[in-house]
Amino acid sequence: MKFARLTWWVFSGLMSVASGVCAQNSITALNIGGIGNGTTIIKVELAQPLANLPAEFTMNAPPRIVLDFPDTANGLGKSVQDFTEGGLRRANIVQVDRRTRLVINLDQMRAYNTSIDGSNLLIALQGNAADADTGSNTLRLAEAKQGAPEHALPAQAGQDVRKRAETLAQATIPATPLPQSGPKPANETLVTVLREADALLKGGKAADAYNLLEPKEADYSGEIAFDYLLGVAALDSGKPDRATIAFERVLAVNPNFAGARLDLARAYFAMGSDDLAKNEFETVLTQGPPEPTAAVIKKHLEVIAERQKAKIQQLSTYLETNIGYDSNITAATADNIGGVAGILGRTQAELIALKYQPTGSSLHYSGMYTGVSGGVDFNRLVNEEKGISVQAGADVKQRVYNNVEEMNNLTLDARAGVTIADGDNRYRVTGTFGQFRQSGFAQIAPSAPLNSFRDTAGLSAEWKRSFGTRDQMGWSLGLSRPRYLTELTRTQDTNQVALNASWLHVFEGKTNPLIFANFNRSVDKALRPVNEATGAHMGRTNTGLLLYFQFTPFADTDFFLTGGLTRRRDDSPGARSPGLADFFARDETQNLSLGVNTRPWKRWSIKGSIALTNNRSNLSLYEYRRNDSSISLRRDF
Repeated sequence: MKFARLTWWVFSGLMSVASGVCAQNSITALNIGGIGNGTTIIKVELAQPLANLPAEFTMNAPPRIVLDFPDTANGLGKSVQDFTEGGLRRANIVQVDRRTRLVINLDQMRAYNTSIDGSNLLIALQGNAADADTGSNTLRLAEAKQGAPEHALPAQAGQDVRKRAETLAQATIPATPLPQSGPKPANETLVTVLREADALLKGGKAADAYNLLEPKEADYSGEIAFDYLLGVAALDSGKPDRATIAFERVLAVNPNFAGARLDLARAYFAMGSDDLAKNEFETVLTQGPPEPTAAVIKKHLEVIAERQKAKIQQLSTYLETNIGYDSNITAATADNIGGVAGILGRTQAELIALKYQPTGSSLHYSGMYTGVSGGVDFNRLVNEEKGISVQAGADVKQRVYNNVEEMNNLTLDARAGVTIADGDNRYRVTGTFGQFRQSGFAQIAPSAPLNSFRDTAGLSAEWKRSFGTRDQMGWSLGLSRPRYLTELTRTQDTNQVALNASWLHVFEGKTNPLIFANFNRSVDKALRPVNEATGAHMGRTNTGLLLYFQFTPFADTDFFLTGGLTRRRDDSPGARSPGLADFFARDETQNLSLGVNTRPWKRWSIKGSIALTNNRSNLSLYEYRRNDSSISLRRDF
């Protein structure tokens, strides 16, 4: 496929993805203000206007207002926002898949109303506490339904539900009696559904129970027994976000239902919403649960404390070893004599007559190699409110060839930077320093080897923007200064400017497929000529495109495929062809790699890959093919 046509195909595909993704909304800001008479206004700013008011309900113990925004991402860059006025305590923003829940914690329950103002949702809190007897805001979802059933639960069905409430994961806590919803006779259809669902749950078939109950939510939402079983089925089948809605409906009617509150805490814990989970766990502890239950709750609270500590400061390290085979270690052309003759403007016969023989890196080598590497990364959250964090890290890698000692190399890369997370946007500035060491071949024995000792310092600025939970766009601008440390190689010194643009998209599906595309362009400005007489220098321009695809057909096993194309254009005639003073060299490098990465044990991974490289050039000396196959073992700490 031609480069231009490939670029157009990728561009068209990315634009199609972007047009479909940008339809998802996001919460971009959360502010409060007043309009007089003690009314407090909470303004939820969104990227796009809402078509309808979000689903909402309230709780009195503790006092909360809960709103669910479908097809909406959390663009605040944080999950908690504290308030110091207006009778507000804090807001929790929890995103799961394509839905975001906003939980507003109050000092005391107050009457309120919601309205849409352009791309903002306004929540007007009245100055006085809400009258609990009116029930006007107790359970808006249940009250808003047309023809919602109001039936009592028969004694036997009630006993089954109570038994399920008392049998919790790793804990037992007595549930308060379920309130009867009215004096009317029970609906036999509801009773049958509850009995079937309870039997499925007892049989360990939570997913089947959820599939039975979920389609009937519109009919029976507000029935406390139905909501509780729906919550249990959702939680046990891996849908904690759906479970929280059901459990909170239960607690809105009966705040003392300890089993539902404990399960609600577990659901929030599974979602990673630690502040909400902690609040629920601590509320259960105040109700005097049995000692085994209290011990389980305390274990959860310890994990939450560790999570919150890790959120502030993280340190990770790794060690990796690999073994592989390289078919062309020196990236040598198949026709060295013809290639050298070409750059000198001579014929092969003339070169042979001069008794030219390729040596050193001009010769073709292949063979096995082994490698070892390790690294460390440090991240610390400096200011959660403003989303500021600092990072630092380093990697060391060494490769040793079995039969070509001169090509053994050692690499060190160090970095440090600052990141600011602002809603859907993430900004990062990073400073880098790298060292590359390779002894190299002697040009003419017994002279010293022409080594490739290089130090590179750089600075980059990066902007990433997320569109929902499945798409991310990135741009970066980098400056670097590669400096060669020996006199004969200093003509390679340049100052480089590089621009990168990328897009990541995660598809829906059981195999979690994702695609990553990157376009890059760099310009290297040479600091000194390679030929004083002609002024030829090593300045060049590179343009590249990379596509990466990954899918996970089995648990803990990823398959990946990467394709890349890079074009290099020398900015100076005669830079790599001393015998052709007016000739501009051009190269095209094609890369293809595929492999599998599996994680057989916790923190361990095994990766196998095959990388194919084909370099084409208008100077045959620089044309080569290369195959690199390897397998690696990595341990993360």
